Amino acid sequence: MDSGGYDAGEIRGNLADLRAYNRWFGGARLVAREISRMLKGSAGLPGQLRILDVATGSGDVPAYLARWAASRGLEILAEGLDANADMHHEARTFLDGLSGSAAGSAAARSVRLLRADALRLPHADDAIDITTCSNFLHHLDGPDAVLALREMKRVSRVGVIVVDLKRDTTAFAAVWAVTRLTTRNRLTRADGPLSVKRAFTPAEMASLAEQAGMAGAVVMSDSPIRMVLKWSRT
Repeated sequence: MDSGGYDAGEIRGNLADLRAYNRWFGGARLVAREISRMLKGSAGLPGQLRILDVATGSGDVPAYLARWAASRGLEILAEGLDANADMHHEARTFLDGLSGSAAGSAAARSVRLLRADALRLPHADDAIDITTCSNFLHHLDGPDAVLALREMKRVSRVGVIVVDLKRDTTAFAAVWAVTRLTTRNRLTRADGPLSVKRAFTPAEMASLAEQAGMAGAVVMSDSPIRMVLKWSRT
């Protein structure tokens, strides 16, 4: 995907696959769980919780977080940010398609889409409560990954949650099998295994967080294929 050369139908199919994997393997639920834990340890939350999802793709994670927050009586503004014009268009289409139900319409209204670079977030310091990022960091080399983490830290008043694949032979085999059994999409089949090859190990992720100034950050394995980086300002 990073190299381009795909058409609109392929990108739509790829994003549909990624949304399905998020549902099946609980990616968005994992982010919501970690936000809930982070909020319990934070004082002085505003009346409206502001979440930024960096490299949001089709926007399914902020849409899920908007529904999750509403079900708990939390007022939320969830922002989905992506630099890719195709992603931005598909996210808008996906969110518009949620208007078929009352819950979907409410979620769509609570999500704001931004087109901007993850390495230069268009937010002031501490403007966001919690910044999230799912399955994106492996698209960056080490120095850019550090810069992206530093930007997430800069804009976050409460903390940062990053979910990503981890580089591991078991993870590679699992992702290869899933992408062969569940889709015929060329992008998904190519990018899934390649993403594992390009991913960081937990130790490397911890080193990136340290270089980004995230003192006290914790990196944990969530599953055979996935890890979570958590950093809290408190």
